[in-house]
Amino acid sequence: MKRISRILAVPMILILSVLLASCGVSANVTNPKEDPTVSVSSSLTPSKELTSQQSQELLISKDFLPIGTVVLLKNSTRKIMIIGVLQYKDKDKSKLYDYSAVLYPVGLLNPDQNYLFDKSQIQRIYYLGYWDSQENDLQQTIQDALAKQSTSDAPSSSSSSTSPTPSKELASQQSQELLVSKNFLPIGSIVVLKDSYQKEMIIGVLQYNGNDKSKLYDYSAVLYPAGLIDPDSNYLFDKSQIQRVYYLGYWNDEEDALQQTIKDTLAKQGISN
Repeated sequence: MKRISRILAVPMILILSVLLASCGVSANVTNPKEDPTVSVSSSLTPSKELTSQQSQELLISKDFLPIGTVVLLKNSTRKIMIIGVLQYKDKDKSKLYDYSAVLYPVGLLNPDQNYLFDKSQIQRIYYLGYWDSQENDLQQTIQDALAKQSTSDAPSSSSSSTSPTPSKELASQQSQELLVSKNFLPIGSIVVLKDSYQKEMIIGVLQYNGNDKSKLYDYSAVLYPAGLIDPDSNYLFDKSQIQRVYYLGYWNDEEDALQQTIKDTLAKQGISN
C-alpha cells in the first residue's frame, strides 16, 4: 500500500470519456446531472437497492450516512457515493457540510472534484454503505462533538431513530471468489490489505501517484470508517495486495457498463488486469 499526496486518475478520465461517449453524452465530470445508461452483462448479481420506505427512514434519522452510501440529490440525475462526512470547502470555514461525495460508478477522478452537500439535499438513498461496530463508535463520536459545538456551526440533525443493523460481511469464500475474478471491485467496497488490520474503502480505480506514470495502481482508498479527511489521506494499492473483501460496493447496470468499458480500454492499450 502506498500513501499518496495527490492522485491523478488520467486512465479513469479516459475511460469515463469512452463510457459517456458511447451513451451520446459529453464527458463533463463537473456536472452530476448526466447519467450514462449502458446495459451489458455482468458476472455479479446486481445489489439489492433500498426501498423508498427504507430510504425515507434513513433520511429522517439523526445518524449520519456511512461512507460508501449511494444517493441521488434533488434536481439531479447522477448518483453519487459518499466518501466523507463533516467537511469544509477548502479553507472556507463559514459552512460545514454534512457530506463529500464522488460520482458513481466512476469514483474519484480528481481530489478537487468532490461534491459537498447536506442531508436535506438528498432525494433518495439507493444503497447503504458498510456499517459495523467501528461505524457505531464513529457515529457516537460525531454526535458528542456536535453537541459541544454551537448550533450555528453544526449541521442540523433530525429526530432520533435506531441505527441501521450491522452490515452482513462477505464469507471468506465469497471474498476469495471476488479476488480471483477479472472484475474490478466497485467503489464502496471494504477491504483489508495483507499485513494490515485496518479496513479501507475503495473510492477510485486505475490511478497514478500524481505525475508519476511509472506505475498504474488498481485502486485508491480511504480509511474506514473515517473516510476522506483531506486530499492527502488517500492510499494506492493493487488487487494482489488485498487480503480480504469484507463488503461489496453498490453494483448496478452502470457498474456493469463501467466494468466492460474498463476491460475494452485496457485491452486496446495492451494492459492486462
